[in-house]
Formats: sequence, C-alpha cells, structure tokens
Amino acid sequence: MSNAALVSSACQQEINRLEQEMDIFKRIFIDKKADYYLEKFSRLEKKKLPLSWNWAAFFLGSYWAFYRKLYFVGAVALVVSAIASMNIISFIIVQAIGWIVFGCLGNFFYYLKLEDEIGKLRFMEGIERDLHINKSGSTNIKLPLIILGIEFLIMIITIIMEL
Repeated sequence: MSNAALVSSACQQEINRLEQEMDIFKRIFIDKKADYYLEKFSRLEKKKLPLSWNWAAFFLGSYWAFYRKLYFVGAVALVVSAIASMNIISFIIVQAIGWIVFGCLGNFFYYLKLEDEIGKLRFMEGIERDLHINKSGSTNIKLPLIILGIEFLIMIITIIMEL
C-alpha cells in the first residue's frame, strides 16, 4: 500500500471518528427526543425550504422555544405577543401567525441553534466542552413555567383591578 493510500485511509478514519463524535455531541445537546430531532434535521438538510412541522412548537410557541433554550426566538415571540395584546383583533391575528410560524419553522430555529453550538465545540476540549454542552444544550423546563406563572399573575391582577 502506498504512502498516499495510507494517509488517505488515516484521514478517512479521522473524519469518521469526528463525525461520530459530533453525532454524540448533538444527541447530548438535544437530550430529550434526540432521535426525533436528528431525523427532522436530516430531512431539513436535504430540502431547499426549511419547513418541517413540529406540533409541540405549534401549540406551545414561545414556551417551547424557552424549553429548548431558544431564548432569542422565545423573547421576540413574547414581545410581539405583548405588543399585539393591546388590541384583541391584532392579538388574535398575531397569535395565529405565531402558531403557524412556530409549527413550520420551529425545527429550523432549533437546527440553527444546534449547528451554531456544535460549531463552537470544535474549538473546545474536555471540561470546557462538557460545560458548554450542559449550559447551552438539553432543555430548560423552569423558564417556561416561570413565564407562564408571571403571565397568570398578570392576568389575575388585571381581572381583580377591573372589578
């Protein structure tokens, strides 16, 4: 076997090892429902349009975004919803559009976050990498519940004030 063939074989083995390692990092990052999301992401990569339906994102909207640590997306949705709530018609229209956007693009938003965070891992090693995955990956049930609680309190206070 020639030196070039040995180098090529060694390079291919290293590429395969790195791809397996990245797949493991993606599974750790996603945590719950990793198989579901990796299959959706695989389909997204093959499409020209980034559309992929997600029922949880459709029904839960910004709560789903916060749960999946898509903080910017969730915050934008909350702010737009809060602004639209000044008028019942605009609120209903914005909510309907939000449901459709989250349902159609939720997986894409999550895919972009995953790719960004996994890209950062390439420059990290050991404990730094593990801490980054734990901080930016997995899920966060506390924040959506806190936001839901605050919204509930605001609703109760508003009702009491109107009495």
